[in-house]
Amino acid sequence: MCIASCQAVGGHETLAIPVACAFEMMFTVGFIHDDLPCMDDGDFQRGKLANDKVLDEATALLAGDALTCLAFEHLARHAGSMC
Repeated sequence: MCIASCQAVGGHETLAIPVACAFEMMFTVGFIHDDLPCMDDGDFQRGKLANDKVLDEATALLAGDALTCLAFEHLARHAGSMC
C-alpha cells in the first residue's frame, strides 16, 4: 500500500521502501500482540503456531515491543534518504 501510494502521486518507489518496511514491522507487531492470552489468545497466525505458543507469553510480548522499536529505528536511519 505504501509503495502503491507513492507511485500514485508520482513519487520514486525506492524512497518509499523504508517506510513500507516499517509499516510491515508494525503490522507484524499487531499480530504478535493480538495472539497473546490477554487479547484473543489465538493459537495460530498465518497457519503457524503463534509466538507465545512456540516460546512463551513474556518472550512474545518483548519480541513485539522490540519490533516496534526496530521499526522506528529503521525510519530514523533512513530518514535522510527519503527526502
